[in-house]
This record gives sequence, C-alpha cells and structure tokens, in this order.
Amino acid sequence: PIEVSFKDGLRFTSEEPEQFSLHLGGLLQADCRAFDYDHAQPGKDGFDIRKARLLIEGQLLDRFDYGFQYEFQGVESKNLLDGYAGARLVPELGLRAGQFKEPFSLQHVTSDRNIFFAERSMAYYLTPLRDIGAMAHGSIWGDSINHGVGLFNGDGIPDYQDTDTATLRHPYGLEKILFHSSAGEIKNVKSMAEDEYGIPQTGKPDLTVCPYGALEFDVIGLVPGETVTITLVYPDDIPTTARYYKIDQATGWHEIPFDSNDGDNIITVTLTDGDPTTDSDGVADGNITDPGAVTVPNAGGGTVATSGGGGGCFISTAWSGSPLMR
Repeated sequence: PIEVSFKDGLRFTSEEPEQFSLHLGGLLQADCRAFDYDHAQPGKDGFDIRKARLLIEGQLLDRFDYGFQYEFQGVESKNLLDGYAGARLVPELGLRAGQFKEPFSLQHVTSDRNIFFAERSMAYYLTPLRDIGAMAHGSIWGDSINHGVGLFNGDGIPDYQDTDTATLRHPYGLEKILFHSSAGEIKNVKSMAEDEYGIPQTGKPDLTVCPYGALEFDVIGLVPGETVTITLVYPDDIPTTARYYKIDQATGWHEIPFDSNDGDNIITVTLTDGDPTTDSDGVADGNITDPGAVTVPNAGGGTVATSGGGGGCFISTAWSGSPLMR
C-alpha cells in the first residue's frame, strides 16, 4: 500500500519508505518594493514573483534516488534546473548523473530556504552553478563533513547566461527583459526613461507611451557588415499596434520594422552592422550599437512622463517545500 501525507509538500511512500517514495514540493519567492517620499515615482512601485519552482524527488529500491526541479517564473527562467538520478553505494558514498549543482562552495549548495537574505553574496556568482555531468559525493560523521568530486561538460549553462543573451530590469518596474542575438555577443545593456537627459527627443512620436522605457545594447564580435536578428522577450504581451524606434544622436527617433508582432510578449528586430538605419555608429566594424524603444498608442492622449529616481523600501518573502530545494 501507498501512504499519502503532507510534510514540506505532498508525499507518497510505501510501507518501507526506502523502497519507494515520491515527493512533490515547490518554492515561491516574492518581491515587493514601495517608495514613499516627496516626488516619488508610483511607476517604480511593484510586486514581482522572483521564483516559482516545482520539485519532484524520491527514492527507489533503497539505493536509488532521483530529482527534478523546474523554474516557471521570469523571462530568464522557464527551464529545467535539475534533472538527475543517483545510486548510493555505501552510506558514506553515492553517485549522481544528470544536471545539478556542482559540489563547489558551501553557499552555492545551500538551499534558498536556508539563506537569511533574498540576495546571495557576489561570491556566489563566481561559482560554477549548475551543469551536466556526474559526481561521487557523500558525508561522514553525521553530515559534519560533506565531500564531492565530479566531471562536468559545461552544457548546463542556462540560455540566459550565454554571451549571446542578456537580461535587465526595465526602468518602470521589477520585471526583466531578455535580449538574444543570433550571432555575436551582447554587451553594455542599459535601460533608462525615454525622456532621460541625453536621449534626443527629435522625431519622438506623439500620443504614444514607452512602457519599458528606452533600451540600449551593443552586439560585438560580428563579421563586418553582418546582419543579426535580435529577439526581445518582455514581461507582458506587446500589442500588435506597437512600433519599434531606433534612437541616435544624429537623426533622433526613426521607426524600423520588426517581426513576430503577433500580440505575444516576443518580438524580433533585424539589425545590420554599418547600416545607419539600424546601427547607430553607421560603421561596418563588426559591432552594432542599438539604442531603441517600443512605443504603443496612448489611449488617454498625450505623452506620459515617468522618469526620476530615489530610494524606498524592499520586502522579500520566500516559501519552499523541501530542504533539498536549491
């Protein structure tokens, strides 16, 4: 018979739990920010689901274990974080193969639920993180000493961490925008209010709003004159009435066509190195500079000013359904 219980998630176990167990758990982490001071910017207040994960893990036939964890939230997420199977040879030593965290850095292998703060230290981002490979691991003296050694091939890097991809928060909220180039590397990604000092206003369309401000990025490492496709993934759907404008100091705002404008949250823009309409420096040097903005009609008429700055408060909360959550 199978026993069903709820402890840190939903659990299914046999009479002898080592023979069969299945655990369904999860992790939810929320982020709320509010600003309250003179000349505050209501547009910068926001609530964001930072992490929303599903965990499936369990044991089989006493010696075998498995685990899967999927991230659902965020444009830089929506991917399989963990997927592995393992075997315990002796109580102090086991084997594991698949995609999982490399055994490197105590902070790295510590679960999110056991971290005091919502953000980890900068040293965390110097660790190898998750990867595909195999390792031998275990613990001795009642988990006082943990050990692990493995071989990994570098293919476990999420797409959003590749050099042809970048993410950043837009200036009017906590959500992130993802950039991906079909060639080269994306560098120097910036976001700013569309009316910020230094951005030319010549040619800026009337009766429109820029819901994600102005975005700037460089594509480097191209063959001179090469054409690339930039995929932009926004937090919300982009209406079919939207337009994409390039912005440069010489000519100001000018519209360029973009593809995949079917009402979802993904659009694509084609840029050519050296083409002055799509490359701001107009020089075929293997690098493309692309300041631009998505505009949508302003139903209320007029333009909307949302730029500014200041401080505020930060609130973060997290829930997880398993001590094995990472």
